Amino acid sequence: LTLLGHVDDLHRLGVRGVINLCDEYAGPVQAYAEKGIQQLYLPTVDHNEPTLEDFGKAFQFIKDHTDKGSS
Repeated sequence: LTLLGHVDDLHRLGVRGVINLCDEYAGPVQAYAEKGIQQLYLPTVDHNEPTLEDFGKAFQFIKDHTDKGSS
């Protein structure tokens, strides 16, 4: 996926935090790190919803980033 350039595009758009719910793919961790993009990985099996605990983590992650003025 990093070959497609989406990490560069996200960075260029000002994205500094990504929530990944994909159970089977941990994401382009190294590419995110190189661009200063923080990833919250909450692996969730397809056709299942995240746990309430994971929702809480996601909400806090979003709040932390918006409080810093990042997207």
